[in-house]
This record gives sequence, structure tokens and C-alpha cells, in this order.
Amino acid sequence: HLNWYRKPVDEHFKKVFATHHDLLIVLEPDPKLPLKMAIAMANVKLKVGIGAKQMAEFYDFHLKTEGTESMEFVGAQIEKYLSIFDQVKQAHHE
Repeated sequence: HLNWYRKPVDEHFKKVFATHHDLLIVLEPDPKLPLKMAIAMANVKLKVGIGAKQMAEFYDFHLKTEGTESMEFVGAQIEKYLSIFDQVKQAHHE
């Protein structure tokens, strides 16, 4: 359910996004407006997404895709980069 401003008004939605999360991974390469709103409103430390270059502004880490890649490949690439980020983070805390 969206209001006149196309913001979600569903109580479950509000509850989910009021809670802080560490990671949000969006595997939709061309999200429609309601999902874009959800991404923008999410209370998340790290937002990861895929798709065309114009979607990069929505994410902290954006994996540019052409739309021909398999989800297995995309998942493996995201996992690879998250692992690298984790290693860098751990190195800075030592």
C-alpha cells in the first residue's frame, strides 16, 4: 500500500524498515518505484545492488550488470566482494 507520495504505509513494511539491519542485497536489476523507495528508506549499514549504471546512486556497493549474467554468477561476485570488504575491515581493526 502506497500513499499519495508513493511512500509505503503498510504497518509490516514500516516495522521492517524501522529495524536496523547490517546488509541489504537487491537482486532486481531494474527496480520499480516502490522498491526504489524501500531501498532509499532502508535502515541498513550496507546496501548492495546490481543493474545498470543509473542504479548506482541507490547503493553503497553496486555491481554493474548487463542483464545476461546468471544469478549464480552475480551471487558469487557479490559474495567475493563482501568477503574482500570483510577482510579489509578486519585488517583495520587489528
